Amino acid sequence: MRFLSMASPWPDSIGSCVDRIAAAATRWCIYLAAALFLSAPVHAVHVSPSGTGEALIVPLYTTEGGFDTLLEVANTRESRMHAVALKANFVSESGDVAATLNVYLRAAGSWALALAGNEDGGATASVVDGCTLAAGPDDAVAAVDSFDLGSARNGYIEIVEMGQLVDVDLRDALYGPDCDAFADYWNNVISLGDDPDSVLAPPPGAIRAGASLVNVSRGTMYSVPATPLANFRTVEWHSPPAQATPDLSSAHNDALVTTSLNCFASPCIADEWDDPVDAVSAALMVYKMTGGYVISEQIEARTEWVLTAPMLRHAEEESAEELEHAAFFLYFDRNGDALANVVPLPPPPFNQFSMNDHASITESVLSMPIGHKHDDRDPSQARILAITPGAGRSPFDSGSVRVGLGGKGAPLMSLAGNEYRGRPVIGIILQEFNNGMLVDDAGRSRVASYGNVFLPGRTMERAE
Repeated sequence: MRFLSMASPWPDSIGSCVDRIAAAATRWCIYLAAALFLSAPVHAVHVSPSGTGEALIVPLYTTEGGFDTLLEVANTRESRMHAVALKANFVSESGDVAATLNVYLRAAGSWALALAGNEDGGATASVVDGCTLAAGPDDAVAAVDSFDLGSARNGYIEIVEMGQLVDVDLRDALYGPDCDAFADYWNNVISLGDDPDSVLAPPPGAIRAGASLVNVSRGTMYSVPATPLANFRTVEWHSPPAQATPDLSSAHNDALVTTSLNCFASPCIADEWDDPVDAVSAALMVYKMTGGYVISEQIEARTEWVLTAPMLRHAEEESAEELEHAAFFLYFDRNGDALANVVPLPPPPFNQFSMNDHASITESVLSMPIGHKHDDRDPSQARILAITPGAGRSPFDSGSVRVGLGGKGAPLMSLAGNEYRGRPVIGIILQEFNNGMLVDDAGRSRVASYGNVFLPGRTMERAE
């Protein structure tokens, strides 16, 4: 079964106005219809087209294979009153929280840090801007300019606005900056049992983020955009740095239910859910992804897909059988032709066509480097990243990829009875080309490597 949608969330007055437009074609009614449409409240968590929201998902960080990761989170509001408090969780590829922090940003301020591998085989982050608080022994809070991620050298980052900072003294401390003032505040709150929510107002949905994967030895850098979620939370929640919530399981945009909007379908699908985890999963749900690849040996071209499943750690335990064959990769050449024995994407669940490349999404971050079907080498040698739980093979040097997302598990079922099949997955495509060594006019040698990140097309399907 495919997907069903609820009735339109727009006010009934728009429909009557449209009737009058058809009957009288009056200009004032057109203006009224537009005003009603733009003002109609849709308090549903959704992937924000503006790039800002109350929650952000940075789908990949890595410190292996010669890569460092640079992260910047910015507060886009410019008024001094719009300082924000954030919760940042660094989640390993296996789904474990490697580090939890509180971050405080003044208006138009940013939080920047660099993640790199260390001598102990783990990862360390160095903070450049913003007030960063971490919990130490006995949950004592301190302002830090670096923190350790242990062995979690690959993963993703979830960032949630806890609220807008309305306490004048704390807000002013950001302009010193006096980050120790926030540590003193939290240590007093913890010892006295005060209400930390009293210094916050509801989240303004003002943050944006992006990451850069830098490989100095290969001379490449990849810019990875964050996925922003708008209408994620409409109430404040100020938790200490030792606490990993609020996180992506903490959506709250309605007093009784949590609403979602998925615009990977056309028209968008609006729904209501008892469980906030299901609402966020529905907003991110994808049935099919499409994107390109180049693996030509002549230009040392490499392509790698990365699938991030940010809701996997929040979902109920699923059996290995339900997760089996969760993602199917089908390869086409530039003319759209496939091999004779490769069939188009079947209807879900995608579990009966073993001839296709497939991968089980049992990790929160899954890398799929694409090798050549007629290359005897291990496909992992085609990788760009040092994350290789899976590898695909294409019969062509370049073309397009269709990725079907499904599995044997039961679909999500909304309160309205609509079924959502697919996976709440974020995909990015890395491509790299190497033209060897170039010598400039001054005789200096440079590595001629080029890298870029592409976002795949994402679709949901609905029953007519």
